[in-house]
Amino acid sequence: MRFVDDVMRHEQVVTEKKPFQMPSGYAGRVVQIEVAGTSPVRQMEVAQSVSELI
Repeated sequence: MRFVDDVMRHEQVVTEKKPFQMPSGYAGRVVQIEVAGTSPVRQMEVAQSVSELI
């Protein structure tokens, strides 16, 4: 889940290891990302663009 200024703005189910983009248009002072699942999360990366991750 993605929160911007304490308001949930996006929720997404991830089933692959491929990079994905979150929707734009939610500017704010504080951005929080929450990860939950049934398997261990080994790594998570956040960047301004997908190209920064490659």
